[in-house]
Amino acid sequence: MLIDLGNGFVLRPVSSLSRNPLVGFHTIAQWRNSASRNIASSLREAWFREEIYSVFGGRRYLCVDTGIILRKNGKRLTDVDAAIFDRTNGELALIQLKWQDYATNSIRELRSKARNLSEEVETWAERVVEWIAVTSPVEVAQALRLKLSGPQRVTAVYLFVVSRHVARTNGYGFPVTNPYLSLATWAQFRRVRGQVGPVSQVISRMHEVLREEECMVLSNTEPISVTVELPGLKLHFIDLWTRWDDQKES
Repeated sequence: MLIDLGNGFVLRPVSSLSRNPLVGFHTIAQWRNSASRNIASSLREAWFREEIYSVFGGRRYLCVDTGIILRKNGKRLTDVDAAIFDRTNGELALIQLKWQDYATNSIRELRSKARNLSEEVETWAERVVEWIAVTSPVEVAQALRLKLSGPQRVTAVYLFVVSRHVARTNGYGFPVTNPYLSLATWAQFRRVRGQVGPVSQVISRMHEVLREEECMVLSNTEPISVTVELPGLKLHFIDLWTRWDDQKES
């Protein structure tokens, strides 16, 4: 965070180069009032859903405005945070949104968050697949409140989990193995959407690309050393950032 020295002077600590100052302010707010966490998080899902839908604009797509609870025999199975229907081919994307905070240097906390994420998304995918198996395309559309017209119908369903910050939990020792699920960070999901472009089958192509990237291993990586020069002082950052070369032979 910034440090006010008075008389119009403000210091920017070195830590601000690698950490968002707003995270520090949020942490202090939680120390002062534990309820502030829930207040700050209450609108996250709606914000995130709007961002997801922003990359599926136009009349081609039908987006569900709110979260949907899936039920089986009258009992609650799970929920779907966002859903996107392609009017042109009947492809349907069911999306679970995750917004975990990874602003910590504690390996134990990081592993705990990764374990929780992997377990939650595995359970979600299993329950959605279970629901789809016993639900007809017409009932799927009704449950999601999709207003279809003419010959429009749900022809295929694809499962996505979009995490705000971290998606790959395998590095922490907790892989996600469900074969029907594509897991991505928001930045990755948005990039793949732009790369796929206006093809005839956008949702299924995105699902395929994200599944391929989950298996990708960057073997040609090397650390980047960065030097920051200040008056009378040089700061050297070693192994803080990494780059890779796709053209280099492994």
